[in-house]
Amino acid sequence: MAFDFALRTPVLVLVLLVAVYRLYVYLTTKVKLPDGVPWVGRSTGLFSESRTSWSSVRNFRALLEHASDVYGKKGLVSILPTVSDRWVLLPDSYSDWLVNKPDSVLDPMAIHKETLEMTYTIPYPPIIERPIHLDIIRRDLTRQLGNLTTEIMTELSAAFDETWGTDTENWKEINVLQNMTRVVARTSNRIFVGAPMCRNEGFLNAVSSYSQALGLMPMIIRLCPQWTKPVLGHLLALPIHYYDRKTRRFLLPFIQLRLENLARKEREPDFKWEAPNDFLQWTINETQRRCPASDLTPVILCARMLIVNFTAIHTSSITSTNVLLDLFSAAPEKGFVDGVLDEVQRVLADDGGVWTKAGLAKMVRTDSAIREAMRLNGFSTIGMSRKVVGHDGVTLDTGLHIPHGANVTISAFSVHRDAARYHDPQHYDAFRFAKQREEFDRQAARNHMDPTAAVAAAADADAKPANGEAANGEAANGEAANGLAATLKAKNLSMVTTSEAFLAFGYGRHSCPGRFFAANEIKLLIAYIVLNYDVQHIASRKPNDWMGEVVLPPRGATMMVRRKRGTVSV
Repeated sequence: MAFDFALRTPVLVLVLLVAVYRLYVYLTTKVKLPDGVPWVGRSTGLFSESRTSWSSVRNFRALLEHASDVYGKKGLVSILPTVSDRWVLLPDSYSDWLVNKPDSVLDPMAIHKETLEMTYTIPYPPIIERPIHLDIIRRDLTRQLGNLTTEIMTELSAAFDETWGTDTENWKEINVLQNMTRVVARTSNRIFVGAPMCRNEGFLNAVSSYSQALGLMPMIIRLCPQWTKPVLGHLLALPIHYYDRKTRRFLLPFIQLRLENLARKEREPDFKWEAPNDFLQWTINETQRRCPASDLTPVILCARMLIVNFTAIHTSSITSTNVLLDLFSAAPEKGFVDGVLDEVQRVLADDGGVWTKAGLAKMVRTDSAIREAMRLNGFSTIGMSRKVVGHDGVTLDTGLHIPHGANVTISAFSVHRDAARYHDPQHYDAFRFAKQREEFDRQAARNHMDPTAAVAAAADADAKPANGEAANGEAANGEAANGLAATLKAKNLSMVTTSEAFLAFGYGRHSCPGRFFAANEIKLLIAYIVLNYDVQHIASRKPNDWMGEVVLPPRGATMMVRRKRGTVSV
C-alpha cells in the first residue's frame, strides 16, 4: 500500500506548525456556545481552554467517561472539547429530540461538510450541492441486494483465495486491516463498477489510498485556524487530490466508454450491448433524471464514484477488522466461532447451497457478532451530530438556549457501554443480540405462530387494557401474546436496526443509508472465512488506537490463517 505520506517529515512539520496556530485561534476566536454550561475535564490556569482541548487527543476516552458520570447520567448538558471543535454534549435522553428536529434547525449535513473539510478536499461543487449518491444508495443499492448477493460472494471468494491463499498445509500471517481494506475495496467495486475493473491492481491501490487519505487529512485540516485554511487547507489536501488523479486515470476512460455505449444504444437499438446493473449505471440514470447536463461528464461521475468508495471502504474495512479481531480473540470455550460456523452451514444447506438475501437474514449469530463489535469498538465515539442552523438557535425543554452555529452531539461511546441498556457492557459477547432473537423465534414456534403473526398478536395484546374481565380463552391468548411482546424488541436487534441504544449507524431518518449493503457484505465475508479457513486463536487482542473522537483498529494486528482441507476446487 502506497499510503505512507502521513509519516513523512514534511507532514509532521506542518502538523507542528498547525499546533502553534491552533493555540492562537483559541485565544482569538469566539466559539458559539451556550452560557453557563460546564466544560468536561476543564483544567485551571493560563490557557485552560486550549490545554483542555489538546488533552483530548490522548485522553478523549477519559473525557467521555467523565462526561457521562458527572453530567450525562444526571441529565445535564456539558461542553466536550476536542482539538478541532467544542461540542455541546447532550444527555442521551435527547436522542429522540434530536431526531425529530427539522434540518432547518439542526442540520447533520453541515457537520459532514465540516468533518470532511469539503471546501478543500472535494473540489467538485455538484457533489456537495446535489448529493444524489445518497438517494441511489438508499433506493437502488438496497433494492438490488437480492440480485447482487451472488456477485458479492463470487468476488469475496476470489479475493480471499488470492490474498489468504489455498495452501492447506502451511499457516500464513495476514495483516488484518490492510487485507480487509483490499478485500472490501475489490468486493464493493464489483457492485460499483463491475468486473474486470474491480480486479485491476492499479485501480484498487489508487482508490484505497484515496479513501485512506480522505479519512486522515481532514482531521489534520480541522486543526488549522480558519484564517490559515485558504492556504494550509489546500496544501494538506494535496495527497487526496493526488490519489484522485491516480484513480481518474482508470475511471475516466471507463466512464467515457460507458457514456458512448449508452448514446450508441439509444441511436442504434440493435447495437449488441446492454447497460450493466451497477452503481455507475444507476448514477448515470439518476443524473439524467435530476441533474443539469453539466453533471453528466466523466469527471463529475468519477467524483461521485470516489465518494461512494470512500464511504464503503473506510467504514466496512474498519468494521470487518474489528469483527475478526474480536471474534477470533474470544475464549474458544465460549463457542462463538463454532456457533457462527454451525449457523452458516445450516443456512446454506437450507437454501440448497446458494447464497440468498433471505438466507443472510437468518444468520442472526453472525449479525450479532458484527453488531457487538460495532457496539464495543465503534469507529466514532460521538453520534447524531448536528449543527444549529436555525437563525434563532434552539432551546431545550430545560430552558437552556443553544445559539446558532453551535455543534451538538451525543456520546455514542457512553450509550454503548450503559449498564442500564446492556448487561455487563464492557464484556464482549458475540451472541448478545442473537440470544433474544432466537428466543423470539422459539416462542413463536411454541405458540404455533410465524414471527409476523406473533408481532401482530403481541401488538394487539398491548392495545387491550388488562381489566380482568376477559373470557378464559381470550385471556389465554392475551397471555401468550404478552409473552411474545416481551421478546418483540428482539426484532430490533439486527445489525442494520438503529435505535437510541445503538448509534453506530446513526439514528432516525439520517441513519447511514448504506448499512444494508455493508451488513450483507460483511456477513458474506465472515461466512466465507469460517467455511474455508482455519484461523489460529488470537491470544491477546491488541487495543484499538484512539485519535481524539475517532477509534481505529491496530494497524499492525495480524492473524494466522490456513485453508481448510477439502475446500479447494480442483
